[in-house]
Amino acid sequence: MDGSKKSEEVEEVASRRVWRSLAVVFVVAVIAVPFALINSSFSMLGHGTDETLHTLLRVSALLGFSFLFLQIVTGAFRPALRRVFKPRTLYRAHTAFGLAGLAFIVCHFVFLIPSLGEHWAKLNHGFFVLGPIMLFVLLLTISTALVLRKLLPGAWNRLHILNYVVFTVAAIHALGIGTQTTMLATRLIFAAYLMAAVAGLAYRASSPSWRSKFLPAPVRMRAPRG
Repeated sequence: MDGSKKSEEVEEVASRRVWRSLAVVFVVAVIAVPFALINSSFSMLGHGTDETLHTLLRVSALLGFSFLFLQIVTGAFRPALRRVFKPRTLYRAHTAFGLAGLAFIVCHFVFLIPSLGEHWAKLNHGFFVLGPIMLFVLLLTISTALVLRKLLPGAWNRLHILNYVVFTVAAIHALGIGTQTTMLATRLIFAAYLMAAVAGLAYRASSPSWRSKFLPAPVRMRAPRG
């Protein structure tokens, strides 16, 4: 019995190592996608201010979207990932992905400022304004997660669902006016990311304990006296 139990433990440890390695490969692949999509544009760096800013504008947008996707995945599939990673490690990775996504999106906005008027004149205004709205909501959700998570866990859980909204709005914004999203490969990758986000939300919603966080607390009725 002891030998069998020890063998099972060894197999479990080996299985966790395999899943951890696959998770690392997945993260690296997601981060590498933006560089693969615009690899031809890197030759424009240093060839002029406009060309450099345009390249940085696209890189920062795609990296921001990629890190938001990683944040969504690590949050949505957290119950399953806890079988492989320690909860604290998983939470730190989830937070780091969110902060990285926010940082790159802010950089995207900064790189856009010199040509803001030009982009506003050329692009669809409806898709354009989704960008600032997404940035504001993202700032709200991440600041809430960092500051109010322990103080107001109920409010944090309800606001955290906005991450899915932010991710969807980011995809619509990019597909609507992004220059890189006209490529078939980019559209297929965005579609895969969106389907993964929907699958993650469905996975979390299948948990009664998760759904209960969004329901009002039941009101207890006092029994009549006498």
